[in-house]
Amino acid sequence: MKKIYSLVAILATSFAVNAQTTEVTVTKSFNEFSFADATEFPTANINEHISFTTQQNESTVSPKYYNAGNTIRLYPGAGNGGSITFNLASGIIVTDLSITADEYNEVSYAQPVTYTVNNGTPVNATAINNVYTLTDLNATNNIVFKNANSGTSGQNNQLRIRNVSFTYTVDLASIKENNIEGLKVYPNPATDLVNITSNEFGTKEVTIFNMLGKKVLETSTEETVNVSTLTSGVYIMNITQDGKKASRKLVIK
Repeated sequence: MKKIYSLVAILATSFAVNAQTTEVTVTKSFNEFSFADATEFPTANINEHISFTTQQNESTVSPKYYNAGNTIRLYPGAGNGGSITFNLASGIIVTDLSITADEYNEVSYAQPVTYTVNNGTPVNATAINNVYTLTDLNATNNIVFKNANSGTSGQNNQLRIRNVSFTYTVDLASIKENNIEGLKVYPNPATDLVNITSNEFGTKEVTIFNMLGKKVLETSTEETVNVSTLTSGVYIMNITQDGKKASRKLVIK
């Protein structure tokens, strides 16, 4: 049996259930993606809501991931150097983004940068203590972060980034749509077991993420999923059956 939670926890969960949006913070270091050393044009999914790609632009060197420093290196290109593009899923709004640059042997690899939001007008940014802090973004489509150093070469003109941290809201109503006919998830809120049924027979692949974007459970099932190991809170459940996909908000009480 799960423990009886405090009144504060119950009220917090109740608020999350009734809210139309919920706030998520996710932080990723690039060494978490298991890139091979010197990988060109690194690309990956940060979580189910955010992915990234890298671009060379006017730089003479393609962007690369290096194990030394565990960084993605974006090379200069006379103001139009290498860039990283964060692509956003439908239904989220990124409000804040921080990007940490590398420092090695007292040499900072933070550079002058420009960034654009939703393919808009470029904005200049500089790092403070090797951290770029971008706020009030209201990003719904993409964020492009570019090495704007005026040089064209040189190690000290490289932009080396180690990790990123996003704060964004998720429109919970937007994840109710699905392509699995007759999909039902119950009980919800749940305590120990969740039933997942649809009009089709067959195995369902189920992945559950917490609101920090961390995968907390992955399983295959015909109908029932044991969620007794999950703590009280709000989760996102991704379901795949016969190539069709759906997402559901799941509340554990």
